[in-house]
Amino acid sequence: MPKVEESHKEARREQILIASLECFAEQGIHKTTMQDICKKSNLSAGAVYSYFKSKDEIIESIAKIGQQQSDERFMSANTTGKDYLEKFRIALSAFLDSLHDPFRRTCTRMDIMVLSESFSNEKLNKLFSANYNAVLGNIKKMMLEGQKEKIISSKLDADALAQILFGVVQSLSIQLNINPKIDINAYKETVIEVLLDGMRAEGKGSSRNENKVNEVL
Repeated sequence: MPKVEESHKEARREQILIASLECFAEQGIHKTTMQDICKKSNLSAGAVYSYFKSKDEIIESIAKIGQQQSDERFMSANTTGKDYLEKFRIALSAFLDSLHDPFRRTCTRMDIMVLSESFSNEKLNKLFSANYNAVLGNIKKMMLEGQKEKIISSKLDADALAQILFGVVQSLSIQLNINPKIDINAYKETVIEVLLDGMRAEGKGSSRNENKVNEVL
């Protein structure tokens, strides 16, 4: 019984969060009311308020889930990649491929709204900054470890690279809201080809040159 009850609670929480995201994407954060969320989720006000007391709590929960998913992608890359360039390829692919999902694109619209809202909301600003710094911290950690193992160029600044890679993903998220017809696969392959070749340690050669050698062999 406890497991069934917990599963039911998680399903209800997810139902409310999905409804909230859809409302935010359709109407914006300011215009969306808790009543709108109740209607969209097909739940009573009492049911919704038993999980979340306000829109801010809902936004915080969505942000925490997003950070958890981000951490999981980095963890997967770290455990499956054979070297640090491969780890970066896996992580970048995971973030960019997630944007094929129409629901994830809905989430990106909300991300843009939350960023705008955070300029005047101190609590959201702290939450947004914490998520931003966590992602940059994961990238920087991989970068420094890759440099230590002489896989990634020692000439590159770890902070700058983290900011650039974060920007690459965020840029596509924003652009898809302007131009939904962007070829995500082409974007991903170009980013990986250009950035990973540029990150390669001195003397390691480029992925394109390695491919030519493999073809000859």
